[in-house]
This record gives sequence, C-alpha cells and structure tokens, in this order.
Amino acid sequence: MTIQTEDQLDGLRSAGHVVSEVLRRMCHAAEPGMTTAELDALGANWLAEADAESAPRVTYGFPGATCISVNEEIAHGVPGVRRLSAGDMINIDVSARVGGYFADTGASFTLPPDVPLKKRVRTATFAALDAAIHEVRPGARLSRIGHAMPRMLAMAGPWWVPRAVLPHNTSTHSLWGRMGPSFSRICVAFPSFANAKQAHLTKCICTHRMPAHGTLFSLDVL
Repeated sequence: MTIQTEDQLDGLRSAGHVVSEVLRRMCHAAEPGMTTAELDALGANWLAEADAESAPRVTYGFPGATCISVNEEIAHGVPGVRRLSAGDMINIDVSARVGGYFADTGASFTLPPDVPLKKRVRTATFAALDAAIHEVRPGARLSRIGHAMPRMLAMAGPWWVPRAVLPHNTSTHSLWGRMGPSFSRICVAFPSFANAKQAHLTKCICTHRMPAHGTLFSLDVL
C-alpha cells in the first residue's frame, strides 16, 4: 500500500497498535501446560475488545483467530489441543482488520529454559530483518529488499529454502490465501541444523516492483 493521506497513515497506525498489543499480551500469557487453542482464545478476546477482526478468519475462514506455531511447525500453525511445554519455541502471528485496515505482526520466543540453538535462530532472523529494512528506500527494487534476508541468513547457514508459503500484507486488503500477479517468488528460509524443523523461519517477498515515497512495508521475521 502507498500512503496518500494522513488519515490512511492514522488508520494503519491504529491497526498496527492493536495487533502489536494483542501479540504482546499473548506472549506474556503463554505458559507450560496451556494449549495453543487456549492461548488463541485469549488473543481472540483481546482482538474483540479492540473492535478488531481476525484477518485469517475474515479472509478465508481460518479456524483460529491467530496463528500459533510450536517447534517443528514452520509458520501459520492452527491453534488446537497441543500443550505448550518448557523449552518450546513458539511463534505467534497476529493479523487483523481494524477500521478497514489490515495490519500484521508476529514474534518468536522460547518458554524458559532457552537453549543456544533457538537463540541462534532468533538472532539470525532479527539480523535478516535489519538487513531488509536497510534496503527500504524510494526507488529501490523490492527484490533487493527480499534478497537481503537470505544473504544475511546465509552467514549463519547452511539453509533449506521451502517455497510454498503464501504472503499477507499491511494495507486495506489482505493477501491471505491468494497470490497477486506482482509477486515473482516468495523466499522462506530457516537453518538446516541437525533437525532443521526445530528452527523457525524468516520470510520475505521478492518482486520487481519499485517502491515510491510513502510506501508501507510489512517484513515478517517469524
């Protein structure tokens, strides 16, 4: 989305504030013994309190209000009967429609105790996000932004790169469940350690479009 008015910017800020606050509360509420469905129910209540609608539910009837992925689940996990345990690495993805605007945020964290492998994954994904943000400027091709992530991730490699993950975005429309013609590829990567599925991923969208002034970006580091 390219912002054209101050009202649009305010609408996106409001939506972003809602999803970031719900994410923060869910991260603090997670504890061993809780099911992912119970954690999702908390998120659903907090979204409702903010007059927000779950983006995946609104767009294609996703069974949860949020996406919760644990350990070997790469991304967009469906909340259910799985119980959280100490040492689990959890990714929570909160996306919602607020006042006509879609916003998305997510975070990965480990329920104590933490271990070096999982710290390494999170450190690498934050570094990849910083590298991508550094490339965001008017006139830069979006492909440069997308490629900055795997370049940074390769320093902590080796990496396995799955392709079949669809994007979503921050705007007045959600890309959940559909792929627009402007997308040339989606790059999703995580470290291929002894058990690659223990690692969460960094996701980026690579296109040949060139952003203009006022373009709003959503870069996911899961």
